Amino acid sequence: MPKKKSQIKGRLRRVVRVLRKKRDRTAAVLCILYLLSLLVVFSWLLFDTWIGNHFLLRLLKYDLVALNKTSFRVVAFTVIAGGLGGIINGLRSTLNYYNGFNQRFAWKYVTAPWMGVTLALFVYALIRSSIVAFGGSVTTADINTPQILTNFAAGALAGYGSKDVFVWLDAAVHKIFQVQQRVSDVTDKSQLGPHPSLRGGQIGTRRDFQSGL
Repeated sequence: MPKKKSQIKGRLRRVVRVLRKKRDRTAAVLCILYLLSLLVVFSWLLFDTWIGNHFLLRLLKYDLVALNKTSFRVVAFTVIAGGLGGIINGLRSTLNYYNGFNQRFAWKYVTAPWMGVTLALFVYALIRSSIVAFGGSVTTADINTPQILTNFAAGALAGYGSKDVFVWLDAAVHKIFQVQQRVSDVTDKSQLGPHPSLRGGQIGTRRDFQSGL
């Protein structure tokens, strides 16, 4: 009987392992399909912004004159590049860990494109503000094709290497908002010995105190 019970438990464990592996494979496939769908959407957004069509924004009744400004196009290209970088990183990671994929990490791949978009916007703002801080110019007239490509590449790298960007942002925040702590010059009185007049458990007279000082 104990041998049969152990065999039954072993079979149940194998069945559970197989079912769990199937769920993990299904979650991996869904993540890949999700990322591929977003790759198509972001690629279409890139082309739509490049030709100045702005289909989605026109549906929302936005002013096309403001949308065709160079400053808006630079930000749009940078944000879209961040999303594309996050998608590519998510696809690479999903394919690398497909055989050992765990469905608990599915949220990482769901949020990867949107994290890339946000990080690209943060990096763009920090770079532009740093240029202004060092006396540079960030006017619209100074923006040309090489600068647009540079911002696009920076956004794509921010989305692709989100892990490293988080480390860089932590260091930047620590450097900018660092607060110097004042160290008070207080001596630990507990380490000082008793007054000579109090040694031996006796309370000295006023003269004893004065002689001990």
